[in-house]
Order: sequence, then C-alpha cells, then structure tokens
Amino acid sequence: MIREINIGRDEGVRMDRTCFSLLAYADDIVLLGEDEQKVVDLCGRLIESAKKVGLHLNIEKTQYMKVSRELDNLQETETITVGQHEFKKVEDFKYLGTIVTQKNECQIEIQQRIKIGNKCFYALGKLLSSKILSKEVKTQLYLTIIRPMVIYG
Repeated sequence: MIREINIGRDEGVRMDRTCFSLLAYADDIVLLGEDEQKVVDLCGRLIESAKKVGLHLNIEKTQYMKVSRELDNLQETETITVGQHEFKKVEDFKYLGTIVTQKNECQIEIQQRIKIGNKCFYALGKLLSSKILSKEVKTQLYLTIIRPMVIYG
C-alpha cells in the first residue's frame, strides 16, 4: 500500500540530505510535509491506496499537527479536509510510545515517564520493603521492571 503511493524523493520534510514524508510501523502512520497542501495530497493518495487493498483509515483516530518555529504567528484551522474526511488539529500525539509535541518539547515525555516509574515503584513498594527478599532480588526487580518502565514508558 505504501509503495502504491509513489512518494517522490523530494516530497516531505528535509532533514540533512534526506526527505522524510512517511513514518510507518505496523498500523501507525505519520505523514510529513513542508506545507498543509502537500500533506493533504499525500493523505489523499494514502486513502486511495488503502482502498485498493481493502483497507481504510480510522477517521476517529486520524489527526493532524502543524509544527513550526513561528507557531505564535500561525493562523491555524481546527480541522483539515482530505476529500470528504475532516481531521481535527492536535498539539501533541503519541507515536510508538513517545509523545511528539507541536513545539518539539520533551518536558511532557519526561513527566510521563517519571509518573509511570513512580506508579510502578509504589505498586512494588511492599516487595521492595520486604525483609524476606534479599537486596539482590530487589535490585533485579528494579532493573527488570521499574527501570524499563521509566525508559520505555
């Protein structure tokens, strides 16, 4: 389906010497473009390509986000229209477990990971304070359960 879209080498957002127009992992897809019209075009092509193989976009889960260094000066619409579909604007979204924000901030992601780590730590509080378990077992619990939750969310 993605090959069917026929993305050109210069379509998308340029980073260093490469253009990125589509990020895909399983059923999660992110479309990238230099301007709104290019993303609308790419999304239209994706929708048509999906139809050809019997797939469809989950309209309720599909959203758009505009990223720019001049966000305060942008006049943004609350929705973007592709064919007969309207997608709402968001200021952040989660992609593969990581929060991506309109202003490219990482504070929300850091706060989220700390929150997850704290939940996990307090859920295991009785085990970690138990006198029955050795220090080695407690260390293993931390390394295998709590630490990965903070790192990977």
